[in-house]
Amino acid sequence: MQTASADGLHLRVCSELGLYPAPGGARIALPNKSLALLAFLAMEPGVHTRAGLSAMLWAESDESHASMSLRQALSKLREAVGGAAGDALFADRINVQLRPGAGLRCDALDFVSALERATLPSTMVPVHCAFGGLSVDDAPDFGHWADRTRARLVRRATVALQRCVVESGARRDWAQVQRAAEGWLLFAPVNPDAACAAIEAAFMRRNAPRALAIRDEFIGRLGVEGLLDDGVVARIRAVERRYEGAGWRTPARGVAAATLSSHNGNGVPALTRTPFATTLRERDAVWQAISAAFDRVTQSESPEVLVLAGGVGSGRTRLLEDAAAWSKSREATVLSTCDSHQATVMPFSALATLVRETLDVPGLGGVDQGALKVLHALLPELGRRFPHLRGMSTADSMTDATFALRVQEALAQAITSMAEDATVVIVLDDDVWFDRESAGILLALMQRSARLPVLWIMTTADDPAMESTNPMWAEAVRMGERLELPALAASSIVEMCAEFSGMADGWDALADRVHAATHGVPGFVVACLEALRLSHGDDWAAVQMAAVRPPVLPLRQQQYIEAMDDFTRLVLLSLALVAESDHPVPAHRWTALPPLTLDILSHVHGISRLRAAVEGQRLVAACLAEEVTSGFRCVSPVVVEYMLTTGSTLVRDEVRRLLQAFVPQTPVAHSAVPHMAVPHMAVPHMAVPRVAGLPQQ
Repeated sequence: MQTASADGLHLRVCSELGLYPAPGGARIALPNKSLALLAFLAMEPGVHTRAGLSAMLWAESDESHASMSLRQALSKLREAVGGAAGDALFADRINVQLRPGAGLRCDALDFVSALERATLPSTMVPVHCAFGGLSVDDAPDFGHWADRTRARLVRRATVALQRCVVESGARRDWAQVQRAAEGWLLFAPVNPDAACAAIEAAFMRRNAPRALAIRDEFIGRLGVEGLLDDGVVARIRAVERRYEGAGWRTPARGVAAATLSSHNGNGVPALTRTPFATTLRERDAVWQAISAAFDRVTQSESPEVLVLAGGVGSGRTRLLEDAAAWSKSREATVLSTCDSHQATVMPFSALATLVRETLDVPGLGGVDQGALKVLHALLPELGRRFPHLRGMSTADSMTDATFALRVQEALAQAITSMAEDATVVIVLDDDVWFDRESAGILLALMQRSARLPVLWIMTTADDPAMESTNPMWAEAVRMGERLELPALAASSIVEMCAEFSGMADGWDALADRVHAATHGVPGFVVACLEALRLSHGDDWAAVQMAAVRPPVLPLRQQQYIEAMDDFTRLVLLSLALVAESDHPVPAHRWTALPPLTLDILSHVHGISRLRAAVEGQRLVAACLAEEVTSGFRCVSPVVVEYMLTTGSTLVRDEVRRLLQAFVPQTPVAHSAVPHMAVPHMAVPHMAVPRVAGLPQQ
């Protein structure tokens, strides 16, 4: 008989049933009952009596024959697994045990353990088929055990896959969602939740044929089983209609939604346009920090503050929304104030948004009537859940001088009540845009929640002007743990293109061009790729060869530039014009470009070095420029592109000529305006350094 070392043995109970030497090799010959005995010992760790094993596998034999059969089966196992099995397989006159660490692996146990560790294997092990090919005569008890064990494996795998679907969906990792959902369907073939998740993930991955195939297969299976009803069909159609008529989002707010137009033969809408939806890249460290903070808050019941930091387009809002959805998947109570900056002129507007999130939270029922009355004055919709509040007088509540204090007390009571049931996650986006009343109360709540399981997650400002109007809240942001969102590497852009298009190869050159135009800022990368896709009509071969220009600067930064005084805008224009040649410039060459020094800025604009430094610092604070050792440069090609395509052509030409007088490498654009001689503005006793190394046009 073939033997093998106990180290590296692989027991397969789900497919190709048998014992195999790992990592590969021919199956080791074993009688069915010896294999059944090994499977039982492997999947039920611990000590088992000989009498119990004999009764399970040889129920119809008398005691002496059953004992003899057990001895023979144990002998076969020892012979099959080789000499090391003497230490792995323990058997005395009373007990039998497969010792832990025996080097025996089981496919079903490995698969379920990986799922419970949140690791999705590359292939789904069919645990619902466990022991399907193992025929054991005269052993009904073993058959019952096998049925129970199979059901337990399926239940554990289903729960783990369902959790993977929810958590991966929160992170918008649609590839992982689809794999987990289809695995879930494998074990629960008539589960509508699994079917809806698989269909949605396929749509989000731009694989409409696969989504429709899953839908048709699922509906057909329900019809065969007699479980098809209008409610299930309506749920599936609702998943598809979720994309219908939705507008395109801005790059900073996430991916665009799809649209549905035509209908196929069975009346279900057919997908005609899908979004640019890809998984977050290079955010593992940030996700680990968020997960660790959530676990610490849950275990220690003490609050923490996380601040997602990054420039315009870094994906703070997208990550914040995903963190909120992920927290909900962990059964946390999530309160969000995203997009509240649209009503900053209204007192308590951010708080009203926060209270609106509590309408369906069970813990709100533990708040006393007086606090509910105050919250009702802040948010009249609360009367739908608590009808008795409608008859209470709230006419003077908002004008009462003590209203802010009473709102603070009511919210503190509500958060305390909700924290008794689950961890509370409070998500604050663009917090420096909040009205002063809301900012003050939220700061007080952060200080009062010192012994509550509350995780505060917020973003930094992308408009420095608003930070100056709300310095108290900006100070609170600086108190938290700062999580910087890094730029993307070109390799990540390759992965995004491959995931979105379904084409694995040929993206390196385009990724380099996109990276040069965006410096890897996620929002700008998405905007570039989306623009290329729309302009070439999903012709991916044409997209791969397309020229790339920097994307449009976000509207908020455009408005900030236009609101600057004319002189500061001229300084920014001079920084942009120096980087005009060979534009856009890749990030690694961008950082090597010599900046405009204080001497050159002072000569070009006729100001002192101190004034030049002050103006440069204003641009740095606005995230439009960066400060280096000897001067300033534009922060990215996107800002350069905006400054080169807006404003007066005459002004740009004059600034070019002034720069040419002191930086000869600066290009002079051809213009219809007659050339004007620019006098050399020499300054006594001040050497003007020549900026070498600028690229030629």
